[in-house]
Amino acid sequence: MVWDDDEMGMVKLSFKSSILYLMDENVLLAIVTVLLFVLTPAILFFAAYQIRIGMLGYTSNEESKWITVDEAIKDGVVFCIHKERDTSSHSGELDSGIFELVEKDDQEADLRPKTLVTHLSQVKNRYDRGAWQNLALLMSPPQAPSKAHLH
Repeated sequence: MVWDDDEMGMVKLSFKSSILYLMDENVLLAIVTVLLFVLTPAILFFAAYQIRIGMLGYTSNEESKWITVDEAIKDGVVFCIHKERDTSSHSGELDSGIFELVEKDDQEADLRPKTLVTHLSQVKNRYDRGAWQNLALLMSPPQAPSKAHLH
């Protein structure tokens, strides 16, 4: 709302008229206002993305690596290599052993006890503590040990 001398009172302006009035009165403030409206959706999207991957227990760099692992699983070349007497957990998650890529040509010759990984959910992310604990860890990360504790 702005004061109108002709009307002798306050007049309500549309958004476009408000920006034009603001540009006439204070160009810098008008530019900042337009930038705010343009950049806010991008900032909100980025913040939501970071919260999502934080709740999943990984960084944006690790996300691309997990996508690569998922593609290798779909290609049928990721195996959980088991130690002797090691079996899969009952939850379907292969949290014991070492995950390794074994190319299709080498799979028959590889005699190590192994289980084919058929879905990304079978691979345990060692940093994932559950969505809410991951988020709490992001908001309040542990303190690094001081130099006095290192000696």
